[in-house]
Amino acid sequence: MRYKVAVCLLLAIILSVFSIVPKIEAVDENNALTLLGATINPELGALRFGARYTSSRLLEDSSVVSMGILICPMDSLNNELAFMPDGNLESGIENLRAQGISNYLGKKGFSSYSYIDYYVTKSGITIDSVDTVFAVRAYLGYMLSGELYYTYSETITRSYKTVFEKSFPGEKIRVGEAADDYMKGIWISQYDMNALYVNNGVQREKSSYIALVRKMLQNIKHDGFNTRFLHMRPFGDSMYESQFFPVSLYVKGSSGTSISYDPIKIYIEEAKYAGISVHAWINPLRLQTVTEMNSVSDKYLTKQWYNAKNDRIVEVEGRLYLNPAYQEVIGLICNGAAEILDKYDVDGIHIDDYFYPTTSASFDSAAFAKSGYTSLSEFRENNINILVKSLYNTTHSTDKSAVFGVSPAGNLTYLRSTYFIDVAKWCSEDGFIDYILPQIYFGFLHGSCPFAETVDEWASLVTNPKVKYYVGLSGGNAFNAYNGVINAWAVTVEGKYEWINNKDVLKRSFEYIFESKWADGYCFFCYQYLYNPKTGEPTPNLAEEYSNFLPVVTSSTK
Repeated sequence: MRYKVAVCLLLAIILSVFSIVPKIEAVDENNALTLLGATINPELGALRFGARYTSSRLLEDSSVVSMGILICPMDSLNNELAFMPDGNLESGIENLRAQGISNYLGKKGFSSYSYIDYYVTKSGITIDSVDTVFAVRAYLGYMLSGELYYTYSETITRSYKTVFEKSFPGEKIRVGEAADDYMKGIWISQYDMNALYVNNGVQREKSSYIALVRKMLQNIKHDGFNTRFLHMRPFGDSMYESQFFPVSLYVKGSSGTSISYDPIKIYIEEAKYAGISVHAWINPLRLQTVTEMNSVSDKYLTKQWYNAKNDRIVEVEGRLYLNPAYQEVIGLICNGAAEILDKYDVDGIHIDDYFYPTTSASFDSAAFAKSGYTSLSEFRENNINILVKSLYNTTHSTDKSAVFGVSPAGNLTYLRSTYFIDVAKWCSEDGFIDYILPQIYFGFLHGSCPFAETVDEWASLVTNPKVKYYVGLSGGNAFNAYNGVINAWAVTVEGKYEWINNKDVLKRSFEYIFESKWADGYCFFCYQYLYNPKTGEPTPNLAEEYSNFLPVVTSSTK
């Protein structure tokens, strides 16, 4: 051993069927692990701590397996800030998002990591008073001779107020209640809105539309939602009169260039009056079907590309898609986003999981051949990175107060191989997204993506404190289970029948999100699973699940 280790605080090992309680190893002079002093990010309301370990000062033959941070208000701390003899934390101590970061790095192996940043956010602390003093200590977990040990840094004390005043002398503290920033979103798709937009095959009468919108917003407000993601461009079309895309058949009854009134303007005005934030939801690559494109006016660039039969637009199984390998394609997408931000008082631009529609090399073979890339996966991944970064830059340059985020599919295993997207890059580096909103549409018994583990795995990716983490939920499985339809993709028998056999899956999902303290909010898909869009009445399919989860959602202090 390269340095002397003090007497262990705990020698007894409690055996159980599944685990061994770790030993606590007190290092003589906290020189293997250092907790750096706090800095602050006023926009996030986050205290930042750095933890560093020196490998040369660790015990020989030891291997680091975890790294984290413990934090507790000083007035509620009874004992030393450390793991207790039973392997648990003292009551009142929270293991924050930093634990998720360390677990993620642990999967890669800590041999290449000796320094990690930890951000303690408002949602993690719940700041009742900015001058509350917190005790903070870093810990390191390592294996030695087959046993798990913990060692700790020194304990430091910091409050948000003292760190802020030192960092920004004379400035007003910019931090509010955590609840003000907590996302409680709902996706409103073109299918939710079609019955409001259209009546008898034509655009609905304005007064009737307004009445239906108000009923929808009333329901949304009743269920505790504070944000809605309004579908404004699902298929290379537009729910308003656009310079770049044709008016959608979902808003007009048929594709065209004009409408009798602007339904988006009305919706946003009504939503703002109701105190509900609105984000514009667009699908960047997905276009019309071949049949639908034939009725689109030649004035639009997408139709011109289609007529030219070049590979800016590609057909996959009857559906058309934009090819993001070309800068002019990305330019069109960004122009459409900027148009929305210029035209309407929306709070952000949002895209979901429709990226490359196929893994087939034929989709972009010509562009790939000219690219200089030898790997098709790397070529496509780079194209999507450019698209996302371009939309981020467009959003912020057009409206400095707006945000941009992405809602990818929830199965991390398939994201890079099937969709060609690198969410870890987006969640760790600046300049890609303001938030990530994975669609974790799984039950707790799902065979490959169980809900709790998947929520935690996504949380571990969000290492950039500027990126918020929202969890996407869906009522789809519960809605189908009402009719006896199993979840065929859940792998295991228990998972396939989970939504049929249990009517509290969504309730437990919300509870897990609230209790984990990693998520900055949630978003629910979608309105028509909860209500009939035309009548505004609750659907019978989700009645039991709804009655179980609603009290949890509306009573939450988040």
